[in-house]
This record gives sequence, C-alpha cells and structure tokens, in this order.
Amino acid sequence: MTRVRKNSAEMPATRTMTVEELLKSGLVGIWKTRTDIDENLKFARELREKAWTHKDDDNDSR
Repeated sequence: MTRVRKNSAEMPATRTMTVEELLKSGLVGIWKTRTDIDENLKFARELREKAWTHKDDDNDSR
C-alpha cells in the first residue's frame, strides 16, 4: 500500500512559547487545584500519554 504524505501547506502553523510565556499562560500547574481529580499528577501523565499515542497513530499511514 502506498504511503500518503501530507503537503506541508496542509499542516497548521506552530509557534514555540518562551518559558516566560508558558509560565504566564496558566498552563503550568493547571491540575494543582482541581478538586474533581484525586491524583492530578497521574491524570496529567495519562492525558499526555494519550495525546502522544494519538499523535503517533495519526502519523502512521499504512
């Protein structure tokens, strides 16, 4: 089966954040005060793992 490669024009533009921008964004510590999540560190790790697994699946054209 032929692998299909996406045209770079179809890919959304990405931007890198500086450390200062990241700290000011509110993303750092986002799970810290959640009362509906018992193990916030475990929950965040699982979300990252799912996101990376999903990203890998998207790039795996068979």
